[in-house]
Amino acid sequence: MGRLWVRELLVRVLIILNVLVAGLYGARADDFVAEAGRKHGEFGREAAEFLIAGMPASDRGKLTEEFLMGNLEGALKTRSEFPWGKGIPDEVFLNDVLPYASLDETREDWRSFFYPKCKELVKEAKTTTEAS
Repeated sequence: MGRLWVRELLVRVLIILNVLVAGLYGARADDFVAEAGRKHGEFGREAAEFLIAGMPASDRGKLTEEFLMGNLEGALKTRSEFPWGKGIPDEVFLNDVLPYASLDETREDWRSFFYPKCKELVKEAKTTTEAS
């Protein structure tokens, strides 16, 4: 009976911790979304909400607001800088361009690494087909 009581207590503590972490993350997520809206307008806010809504549970509490904002700003910069980027439909941009990783990829700042290397390759492109 003693071991069962300890196990139930541990389960309850874990549930409470998950709720607290979710609550703290929720506040940070709200700050990220608000800041994205201030910096990048309505579409920036929508993009931030999309990132948060699709974020795997394993990333919550691990990824910083700075990491997420850097990713969002890098994606928006590329979209606005090149003529072919402006033609990408919002739905395609949100789902296929904006995410910082896919499935089990490492969560790292790959955009700032690749941007300077790749922008020269696509600067003359007029369409997404030419850019790819």
